[in-house]
Amino acid sequence: MSNMNFSGAALPMNDDDIRIIAGYLGCEIAALKSVLSVESAGKGFGYEDRPIILNEPHIFYRELTIPKQRQRASRENLAYPYPGTMPYPVTQSDRYLWLEKAMAINKDAALASCSWGLGQILGANYKACGFSTVLAFVEAMMYSDGAQLYIMARFIVSNSLQMYLRSRAWAEFARRYNGPSYASNHYDLKLEHAYERMPLSDKVTPPPTDINTLNKLINANN
Repeated sequence: MSNMNFSGAALPMNDDDIRIIAGYLGCEIAALKSVLSVESAGKGFGYEDRPIILNEPHIFYRELTIPKQRQRASRENLAYPYPGTMPYPVTQSDRYLWLEKAMAINKDAALASCSWGLGQILGANYKACGFSTVLAFVEAMMYSDGAQLYIMARFIVSNSLQMYLRSRAWAEFARRYNGPSYASNHYDLKLEHAYERMPLSDKVTPPPTDINTLNKLINANN
């Protein structure tokens, strides 16, 4: 088992964090808040101040390239080749229990097989978020809501999705952010409806954010 407990500083988000990231993305505050609302209900930390996670056993199956590890994970019902084969664990405590068991087989593959934090970014996307290892990605996720928000924004920019946030092209953003099956759970409609509920005062685009201000959101060690 891993000796990681995943409890970091867990600093809460404030309105400045949202403004800074919306400025970085060049989108309305309301558009950014809509994504957070749908992805995580605007909540980056949960059980024992750990980042909220969602296990993806089919990703774990893919990430395990050593046959004996894949066979063990399959035998223990931790991995399978197709999404939706078994129900996801419901509570954060059960999801972290899955993670602990998966890490006992392959630590990096297990960390890469969870979606993390406010933006529910898959660990396997750590390079697109500017990190050299999945562990560094996870440690940054443990730091604060602001760090999680910045990591999500890095992923958006790395995949050139900010233009769809700016124009509120919800279906295209949903397809590229959430995958081709987005329509099955009405992801684009949820984004649209979340935006419609946002106050008029949030439907503004802040001025561009400089890199020094951005870097203050994330742990200096990352």
